[in-house]
Amino acid sequence: MNITKDGMINYLQQMMDKVQEEIKKYGKDNRMVEKRIDDMIACKEMVEAFICEPVNLGLDGKVTVGF
Repeated sequence: MNITKDGMINYLQQMMDKVQEEIKKYGKDNRMVEKRIDDMIACKEMVEAFICEPVNLGLDGKVTVGF
């Protein structure tokens, strides 16, 4: 299995897309939505550690790398 920077960023974007859908459906104060957000943030921090670059989870729903 070959894990790449782009693959990790794409996975984070998929997580972000799912979170955005669930926020629209259930609201941001839903317990399961909060859990999914926590999981996404943990994954973001792991990706940052692997790629040695900052990863941004934008309010617009976009995952970006760098400042």
